[in-house]
Amino acid sequence: MNKNIKILLFLIFVLSGLSGLVYQSVWIRLAFGSFGCITPVMSVAISVFMLGIAIGSWFGGKYIDKLSDKLKISPIYFYILTEIFIATGALIVPNSFIISQHILLDTGATNSFTYLLLSAIVLTVCLLPWCIAMGTTFPFMMSFLKKIYKENTTGFSFLYTANVIGGMLGVLATTIIWIEVYGFKGTLSIACCGNIFAALLAFIVYKLNRIENNIVNDIKTGQDNKVDSIPKQLLSEKFIFIISFITGFTTLSLEIVWTRAYSPVLGTMVYSFSFLLAGYLFATWLGSFLYRKDLERNRVKSPVTIVALTSLFVFLPIKQRMI
Repeated sequence: MNKNIKILLFLIFVLSGLSGLVYQSVWIRLAFGSFGCITPVMSVAISVFMLGIAIGSWFGGKYIDKLSDKLKISPIYFYILTEIFIATGALIVPNSFIISQHILLDTGATNSFTYLLLSAIVLTVCLLPWCIAMGTTFPFMMSFLKKIYKENTTGFSFLYTANVIGGMLGVLATTIIWIEVYGFKGTLSIACCGNIFAALLAFIVYKLNRIENNIVNDIKTGQDNKVDSIPKQLLSEKFIFIISFITGFTTLSLEIVWTRAYSPVLGTMVYSFSFLLAGYLFATWLGSFLYRKDLERNRVKSPVTIVALTSLFVFLPIKQRMI
């Protein structure tokens, strides 16, 4: 792959990840202000965020190739339109929260069942379209890369690394600097510009690829002249799906539990959530980095070992909190 295209792709997904986590951080704070600073509101907001990404990933991966072939449009154009649509959430979501807050005023106390149920429905309606759009960005861009580089095997890990780095920067910058300096509106404007700039860079990538149409049909992302070997799958796809589901379920559950546990230590639930999320993203990047290093040496740890270590390490935050 052309080095310039590789750099642009990395920047695109750093910006995309940064904007996505800025939206999540700010939208959760705005949800607290509109529906109450209570754990159920945070839980619903995070759940809708992850649900939207899951739906978007499934929809994008399943239909983008068929849609692109049928309309004879490159998948990268769908990516560009998606980034532009996500940028509109910077304006629409906060206004929808304000409107919804006035509607819910007469439904009872913030801890009543009716209020909690209606606020959960409202949060879902307000956030889900943009979260679904965020979920489609990976399959849309991967579809473009696969059409151009037929033997692409490392593109996803390269883009995912960039996305995680961007997300980590977005959480920390939003929590420590941007909200304090620019407020919610200014911070959302930064995220909006990130989406627009990512769309512009994607268009440049498309044009560069058209100009350099004779590039080798191998995507060597992350490493030059090297393609990662794919380890043999020892488990059935169904079993892998179950493990992945349980891992995601427990991860998000622990994120909520740890946020509540460390809120008294850090002073507020907002900072507790933000710093835990930043730590989670950093750990995700570090784990992916170490896995790729093990893959190069053909010394990948077995799933049983990884699950066992995870089950053990999950108790460390509890021990630290007790101390």
